[in-house]
Amino acid sequence: NKPTSDNFGEFLIDLKNNRSIAPPPPPAPTLQCNQIGTNNFFGCYYNNKDLTELKATRTDNEINFDWKERSPDPSILPDTFSARWEGNFDFKQSGIYKFTATTDDGMRIRIDDSSVLETWFNQMATYTFEKDLTQGTHKIKVEYYENDGFATAKLSWGLLPSLTAD
Repeated sequence: NKPTSDNFGEFLIDLKNNRSIAPPPPPAPTLQCNQIGTNNFFGCYYNNKDLTELKATRTDNEINFDWKERSPDPSILPDTFSARWEGNFDFKQSGIYKFTATTDDGMRIRIDDSSVLETWFNQMATYTFEKDLTQGTHKIKVEYYENDGFATAKLSWGLLPSLTAD
């Protein structure tokens, strides 16, 4: 026999037994990786290395992670995970910027939808590259995967000094 209940806002009232019953919690929201940070990265973290089993999202001010043999989130196993970060960044000056990327294992970087680094294989390495950017907003997208052992993902950049003729 089910108790007869009426819904009055936040609680169910069991009329037969004269007691209130808390309603079941609402279903957990479905995670989505559909945001882009503004002068920071919106990070999406996956429990596999092919960017398909989304487990966590968050805002990351920078990509500067040395997880060692851990993972970025308790819901993610420490090996074979991946991440995608996207952000629109305001570059105050036009010029040539030097980018430095450190990865263990694979990493891909796109600036304004143009590939600038494609190292999607198991490795432990640091890469540098230069990119001529105009003053204004530029979208940076980084994809990363960890396969086994230590996990590192880092990206930084800075404006190179301009060379002027005397």
